[in-house]
Amino acid sequence: MTFGVTRTALTAILATALAGCASTNNDPPSARQEAASGGIAPSMLQWTGKFRQGEQQSASAIMHGRNTSVGDVRLTADSRNVTRAQINFSVDMEPALTGAFRWAVAPGECGTNSFPLVPVNQFPLMTLSNNRGSLDATVNFPLPTSGRYHVDVYTSSGSDVGDVMGCANVTLGRRGREG
Repeated sequence: MTFGVTRTALTAILATALAGCASTNNDPPSARQEAASGGIAPSMLQWTGKFRQGEQQSASAIMHGRNTSVGDVRLTADSRNVTRAQINFSVDMEPALTGAFRWAVAPGECGTNSFPLVPVNQFPLMTLSNNRGSLDATVNFPLPTSGRYHVDVYTSSGSDVGDVMGCANVTLGRRGREG
């Protein structure tokens, strides 16, 4: 009799456990999953990130040693083959930087020495005044819907990772929400 009760109890426990495992996952898919499956249009996506508040190493003659950059970036689809970039950027430098500076979107994470999605000279210049600047402009490339990307701001031509004065890893999310 004890064996029968134990066996019945064990069967009930296993059945409950299996039912729990077989239940469907009610968590909604992430924006990354939906974009990868084509279930969400690029116009409903955005890439967002923050410039690292850490130190950036620059080999440029403009900036000797280290600097700290802060700010944020948002990339959205402006039209089918055009991406809108909105960037707020500041850097802690002495003497203060003023002028037009290059920036780019590139595959991988900050520190990756990868080629930008389009040549650096096709990205509009970002103007800094007294170490601060912002940009709201378009670039002729379609908004990516998968992968890993980062945004670099350069001290010079943008031809070398040593020219980076600020970097932000960007994360894919639904438009109107933080990544």
